[in-house]
Amino acid sequence: MIWDYMNRKYFLSINRKTFLLILLFVCLFFYQCSCMFSSQLVSTSYDSPVFVLLIFILTLLGINFNFCTKSKIVNSISILVLFIYIFTLLNLSQSPVSSIKYYFELLLPLLVAVYIQKKCKDEDSIQAVENLSFFLLVGLFIYYITNYNQYSGLMDVNINNASSYNTYSCLYFLPLILCNRNKIYRIAGIVLATITTILSLKRGGIISISMALILYFAMQGSNKYRFFNIKTLCSIVFFFFFFYYILDYYGFTENVIIRFSQLEDSGESSRAMIYSNTIDSIQNSNLFDLLFGKGWNAVLNNSRLGFSAHNDYLEVLFDFGLITLVSLILLWIRLLKFSKFLIGEHSSIAGAFLASLIIFFINTNISHIIFYSNHFTVFALTWSFMSIRAKNKYV
Repeated sequence: MIWDYMNRKYFLSINRKTFLLILLFVCLFFYQCSCMFSSQLVSTSYDSPVFVLLIFILTLLGINFNFCTKSKIVNSISILVLFIYIFTLLNLSQSPVSSIKYYFELLLPLLVAVYIQKKCKDEDSIQAVENLSFFLLVGLFIYYITNYNQYSGLMDVNINNASSYNTYSCLYFLPLILCNRNKIYRIAGIVLATITTILSLKRGGIISISMALILYFAMQGSNKYRFFNIKTLCSIVFFFFFFYYILDYYGFTENVIIRFSQLEDSGESSRAMIYSNTIDSIQNSNLFDLLFGKGWNAVLNNSRLGFSAHNDYLEVLFDFGLITLVSLILLWIRLLKFSKFLIGEHSSIAGAFLASLIIFFINTNISHIIFYSNHFTVFALTWSFMSIRAKNKYV
């Protein structure tokens, strides 16, 4: 009765399910904004714990405490998140979490993935997610550019500051936009994600978005996935030459080259040194720690270098143990099987799904996705939604 009255009076034709999806995406937007910049660089008015708690409550109540779904991918995500959560709690004495919000934040990938499965069962809900994800990306782009201008200057890049920005949110939302049925949204999403990734000067981001888009264009532009026809090649060449021209015009190509040249001259902060230190720590672990880990952020807490592992597989093994690493590998097996199915069925979302795997694979190997709940939540949402879009017996 109350909802029907409010719907007629304020929300016109918006049904309850769509309204709750709008509320979820609004909370996700502010949550991602609160995580986008370092607190030393940007003083944000968005309170991350508030939006973490809102997402937690909204999704938990929305699924009625029922975590079972028909999607094998979502179930694999749930198992992985639960292991991370359990072993974080078991090791609180030696690796306490830095804030109480993490007790809720760690569960967000699971809750959001299950929530999407429960609520997106009709065309209106699917259309709502497609529209909301695009507007969320636009909002994140505007927020990023506004703060980038304020602290660095859009055309006067300070390489160290720019590279420290946590701008992966825009990049990680790209695969969700790529499976959108609106062509204008897809093109705009590619442009916005590319701009923010290049401005961030993140080497891993630039590599992953380049490879993901090449694969996406190849899949979308081919005839029954006969790769690289003339249309596909022309699209790829035009896209990258266009952005190269823009970068060169504003002097960004030199900054990008400098960032990549730093790969060989990073001293103790080089990934090779970090990986070696993390592997040594794993080898020196006892059997209990090897199986169950040492707790949240344990690599950083135990590292003589003062860095995290910069690799999700090493981080998961040291922090949460071999059991959790096996669950991550099983998730990968589900993802690869699903990609094989989509390609075999010539699905329209196959290119977008493969793009998400490329981005996920590169950045879990040279950075962190699983380790940061705001990042992993985006992939959980994306894969959950894509499994719905596939509409087949696999999910």
